[in-house]
Amino acid sequence: MAGVLKAKDLRKTYPSGAGLVAAVDGVNISIRPGDYLVIMGVSGSGKTTLLSLLSGLERPTSGSVTVDELDLTKLSERALTALRQSRFGFIFQDFHLIGHLTALENVAVPLELAGKSGAVARQRALELLNRQGLGDRTHHFPHQLSGGQKQRVAVCRALANRPSVIFADEPTGNLDRASADAVLGLFDELHQEGQTMVVVTHDPAVADRGDRVIRMEAGRIVSGERRA
Repeated sequence: MAGVLKAKDLRKTYPSGAGLVAAVDGVNISIRPGDYLVIMGVSGSGKTTLLSLLSGLERPTSGSVTVDELDLTKLSERALTALRQSRFGFIFQDFHLIGHLTALENVAVPLELAGKSGAVARQRALELLNRQGLGDRTHHFPHQLSGGQKQRVAVCRALANRPSVIFADEPTGNLDRASADAVLGLFDELHQEGQTMVVVTHDPAVADRGDRVIRMEAGRIVSGERRA
């Protein structure tokens, strides 16, 4: 498991008609192994950009992001891609499943990209899907699955390479309440098993599940708390 994930003086700016807009503006944060961190904020607060910077999906304009003292901002694109594949898992609001692949094949993709044989990848994918009650959906394509089932497949995919950190961006945003509660229950189980979680949301019901909550406004962290 990775040690501390740390951002220092993190800043991301984008061109605007009037100059530059800071989506993330001088953020400092440390995420410890086993944390269940929730990043809250309204649309445009910078929460998704912060998640993208912490996970290496985007590079900051300035500042640093380190994992075990390894500075992600100094890695080549190839090294950064390899790190994301081996140490991070991702869950998105829109699922990001590959439409022409079955549930089993979708979950196997990150394993195959990491160099696992097809047989090993399929076995690991099957184990994960069975654990989530999706054993009877292994050969279904995304269009044949409900929203909740799609997100559970996405969770299985995120877990495939046994990541140090799972990053989730509005993971319940496209789900009904019952499906959302089921996914959040799964997150609770993962956290209890020691999985480090970083979840972006605007939904207080999602934030209630975390043991750390920070709130963002205009690219800055304006409050934070750790729950018992």
